[in-house]
Amino acid sequence: MTSTLDTKRLAELGESEYVELKSLYCRMRNLKQVIDNMHERLVADGTPPDFDGVEAAWLTVGEMYGDLERYLLAECDPSCACNPVERGMDDDVVCPL
Repeated sequence: MTSTLDTKRLAELGESEYVELKSLYCRMRNLKQVIDNMHERLVADGTPPDFDGVEAAWLTVGEMYGDLERYLLAECDPSCACNPVERGMDDDVVCPL
């Protein structure tokens, strides 16, 4: 990538960071509330989590992970990273996260 393209890519990442982090924060807050509710019921009266609650948490975590992976790919993928990526012993890309 040229210096101009690097600068443009960094500006685009900077603009989208807030939107992505805000979205992730809101979903993480909702997930925390679901897990807190499960924990409170378990501690209060020994009620184990129901399948729907566990499934909702599992699906939410999967979606959040997929979104983060897609968003942070620029940090790990040499074809779209602004700076050279770290490489492992077998010339595999080593994600810095």
